[in-house]
Amino acid sequence: RLCSFMRFKDGTRIAPRRADEIEVVTMTPDGRIVAFTIDERFDVALRMVRRALALEGLRVPCEVDTAARVRQELGVGLKQSVVLYVDDPIRLLEATVMNPAGGLFIPEPVVVSSVNQRSCRVSVRSIAPLFSSDLPASLRGAVTNLHERILAAVQRVGQKHTAATEMIGYDFVPA
Repeated sequence: RLCSFMRFKDGTRIAPRRADEIEVVTMTPDGRIVAFTIDERFDVALRMVRRALALEGLRVPCEVDTAARVRQELGVGLKQSVVLYVDDPIRLLEATVMNPAGGLFIPEPVVVSSVNQRSCRVSVRSIAPLFSSDLPASLRGAVTNLHERILAAVQRVGQKHTAATEMIGYDFVPA
């Protein structure tokens, strides 16, 4: 399904989806975010992601319910959204022993957010910008290993977004 966008100076676009609903969509042409869709309710999708991460040997030592926090602090209601901070204790040790700044990269955030009543989006940052930056070589192995395992886990339960699905909004339309 195609829809038109209104563009703001900062690059943010508003995509009208239904007459009673407007969703803010930030396009990422440089590939800074890898996104997946899970066609399940939010609570089910969140359990699926947690289980897939655990099967990959990964841990979630911390999570932030961003929607609840915004509601509590600002009184604004948002769609359900949780940030899972994912790590592997061995990779965390490896990264922090090699470089004290390793804690900036491990754990890695994974966002699970509700799109609608029957669909969720999982967002993971792309590894490409990290490697085009001045990421110390001593951290690359640990960060790459963790990132690849996160992607493998999420790919087990979600449908990857492509540039085409991003253009039409968050809804994944199966072929």
